[in-house]
Amino acid sequence: MAEVHVGKGKGGGKRPRAVVIPPMKAGLRIALSLVGSLLTAIIAFFFMMPAINFRSPDFYAYLLLVIVSFVVLLYLFSNASKQAEFMPWVKRTSMPAIAIALVIALFFGAAWVFSSPFFLARRYHQIMPVQELTFAEEIDEVDFGLLPKIDEAAARIIAETTLGELIDVVSQFELSQNSTQIVYNGRPVRVFPLAYVDAIRWINNTSTGLPGFVMVYMDDRTSEFHRLDQGQYIRFTDEEHFFRLLQRHLRLRFPTYLLGTASFEIDNDRNPYWVVPRLNRTVGLVGGEDVIGVLLVNAVTGDITEYDLADVPEWVNRVYNASLLRQQFNWFGLYGEGFWNSILGQRGVWQATPNYNYLIQRNDVYMYSGVSAAGGAEHSIIGFVLVNQRTREAHFYQIAGAAETFAQNAAQGAVQAHGWRATHPLLINVSGHATYFMALKDNNNNVQGFAMTNVEQFNLINVWAESLDVAIERYLVALEAHGLDVNPDSPYYAITPNMTSGAIASIRQVHIGGTTNLLIRLQGDSAYYRMAVTNSNVYLALLNVGDVITITSAMDAEITGNVIPATSIALGAVVLEPPVADYDAYPIVDNDTQPEE
Repeated sequence: MAEVHVGKGKGGGKRPRAVVIPPMKAGLRIALSLVGSLLTAIIAFFFMMPAINFRSPDFYAYLLLVIVSFVVLLYLFSNASKQAEFMPWVKRTSMPAIAIALVIALFFGAAWVFSSPFFLARRYHQIMPVQELTFAEEIDEVDFGLLPKIDEAAARIIAETTLGELIDVVSQFELSQNSTQIVYNGRPVRVFPLAYVDAIRWINNTSTGLPGFVMVYMDDRTSEFHRLDQGQYIRFTDEEHFFRLLQRHLRLRFPTYLLGTASFEIDNDRNPYWVVPRLNRTVGLVGGEDVIGVLLVNAVTGDITEYDLADVPEWVNRVYNASLLRQQFNWFGLYGEGFWNSILGQRGVWQATPNYNYLIQRNDVYMYSGVSAAGGAEHSIIGFVLVNQRTREAHFYQIAGAAETFAQNAAQGAVQAHGWRATHPLLINVSGHATYFMALKDNNNNVQGFAMTNVEQFNLINVWAESLDVAIERYLVALEAHGLDVNPDSPYYAITPNMTSGAIASIRQVHIGGTTNLLIRLQGDSAYYRMAVTNSNVYLALLNVGDVITITSAMDAEITGNVIPATSIALGAVVLEPPVADYDAYPIVDNDTQPEE
């Protein structure tokens, strides 16, 4: 049936007025559409889990979805697809809903624009206070015994091996993709919660839950599976479904809260918890995300305890995740002089480098990242930022030197013959000197060696070794060889080797266990120093009688007869290292060098 028009025709002076023909039982069809949109709202809330809060961008998307569902259902219930004469009625009836949707979209668009740094740059700059301090005075000297020797990827391999030893567990469960680096009893630990292998295993085990979690000690590369006490299981996780899914459990309890990413942690008694930051938008209506509190969810019982920031238990490590901290620091560095300066003049503009890592300091975990200036050299930094992930206390240390990626490339270039890859550098304090520390991994994520690069003297001091002790010795020798002081009170200074210099009086080659060894005697000395020739020091074969060298040996080196084992040999005062090639020729494969959230 065609649309009917009434009024005067051509030349009559009046425009024809359309007659809107409603379908039969139009009120019922409207009611059905309203009920359908209400069901859509309930189902969408169950799966989307938006915060019912005008500061949440997801809430606006949720409202638009519900309104659109009403229009679509009205179109379907009116059968307008088959009877076009009902289309004007659908349009007229839907107009209020469409108008509301437009108002919501325009309101959010205006809120987003007027909450942006374009209008409120100074407010963004003030979210994170940053204090400038001196690196050597504020950062504790490294304790190599507690230093993490592996990254997340290597820790995951160890955790999978530990899980694989438990036949009853590995057949039903696997490691979750989420893990958290924490401090447990003063040691760096990465905790891995479990997940169900597949839907069938979930059906078989969901009535009880997950039996425990894996702890990997990142200092000595050991691990253990912690099975919960008899009758206890982890029942609330981000790997669950329906009402025990962590996010849904929280949303049903706190429908208006803005919530951040949950982190799996354990308390001092190894009880598992989820640490969930409560967020707010502090700039305008929808800008300037910040943490205003913490929800602790007992992973076994599901009990939720809410804390103000000042009252968070000390065992909690991750109130602020690294991504949020980097974003807030970038706001601080970009907008100190206003929005336009961050784009045009860029006076005093700086920001965090793309990658980050974690530093343990006094039983807290810090996110650290290099800081580069706008328009600065690609491979250089002007300093570091360290931010406490529990308190958000932020410190900037002004140190000009190499960027983290450059140190990675340098380390990988030095071991290119082995095909090893360097982990993302850890920033440590070695005798007052900012130092990058990296583990060297093979293609199976097994650690094969260690590298250390001085941040400021990166072109001169870049050493590596297959054992940690030798790497430390070489680094300390290199510091002294280049005129940098080494603190004799450092906790690791005791391993600093003996150093003997002189001209070579005799040099011989012997084969021990299939390995070529050099025996070197210096003029005026009766002892011989022995050092094996490997792929990493094959250049020692170039030494000749008369060359002036410096031989280092450990303080407690075991002397056999008149032969002393040497740890390194230097020509003159310069540490002999593998030739430094064009490091940019060896790109980083960083699939697993970025720490997990």
